Amino acid sequence: MTKLGGGSDGGPSPSKQSRTESSKKEDTKTANSNASDHLIALTQLRETIGNLQRQLAQKDKDLLTKDRQVRTIFYSTKPQVVFLNLKNVVLLKLLDYGTESSQLHNRD
Repeated sequence: MTKLGGGSDGGPSPSKQSRTESSKKEDTKTANSNASDHLIALTQLRETIGNLQRQLAQKDKDLLTKDRQVRTIFYSTKPQVVFLNLKNVVLLKLLDYGTESSQLHNRD
């Protein structure tokens, strides 16, 4: 029968076995460390997302408030704007009428 390792039971020799066990332990530590790092990164990302969502909600609220203010100002000044536009139309017609009548008067 052929021996596969240096040990008497056909397994790896004791020095190789201890290296394999220590290697597995290091791999487990590395895996645990990586998992821990990932959990920390995930937690930080969740906190960042939460902060960004709060900022977005606040900006939406601010925009709605400003929109209401603009609409209030617009509708409160609209009658005045309409009146001024009508006044300008009347004044322009009076000016045109005055110009036409003075031209007619100058022809006579």
